[in-house]
Amino acid sequence: MDKDQQSQPQQVSPVSSGFFSQTRYQIQHQLSLTKEKFKIEDGSGNPVFWAVTPTITLKKEFHVYSDESGSQEVLEIKVHKLMELTENWDVMEPNGQAPIGTIKSEVHLTPKWQVLNAQGQLIAEASEAKKDIVEHAIGVPRQFTVTSSSGATLGTYDQSYASMMLNFVMDFSQDTQHLLDRRLGMALGIIVANKALSEKEHDQGGALGGIGGLGGIGGGGIRL
Repeated sequence: MDKDQQSQPQQVSPVSSGFFSQTRYQIQHQLSLTKEKFKIEDGSGNPVFWAVTPTITLKKEFHVYSDESGSQEVLEIKVHKLMELTENWDVMEPNGQAPIGTIKSEVHLTPKWQVLNAQGQLIAEASEAKKDIVEHAIGVPRQFTVTSSSGATLGTYDQSYASMMLNFVMDFSQDTQHLLDRRLGMALGIIVANKALSEKEHDQGGALGGIGGLGGIGGGGIRL
């Protein structure tokens, strides 16, 4: 095996290898100056995945690995096109081997996402109850509910902050028939968690920008 082959992440079959078999996960944001990084734990607090962005990339994307070193990739999540009014994320097997589905954000007063399978069929939606915008600004906990096209609850995403750090819990225990592909559920959770961080950064920037002489700090992109 040459050096180029050795440097490539190992390709695995996430489903047959038993990945994404848990019903509960927690996403934790990892501080990094060069890239976005999330550690994902199972319901017992064991780290099972790491989702990271490439250091240099033209489009938003996340690569999900089963190990922190990034040697075993299990999932790819990439924005479909640049400069779209709404974000459409393609969810794929490692190295784009096969499409799994699409996550589409919708323009609403409250956040809402559609989950499509590989054939482009709507299989689920995620949304939250309408809340006052001031509640969001001060970090009140939020919950997103994932429902099937028939209205059955497939999962919940609970978002809160502890000591200014994101606490994001995904719970698929109500989906006893596995109607939602866990890989799409995981991808959606990462997208929603990433959006939460962006919103928090925007709120912090706006608050600092209102303090005389600190506007430059607010625009510098302070990460949680």
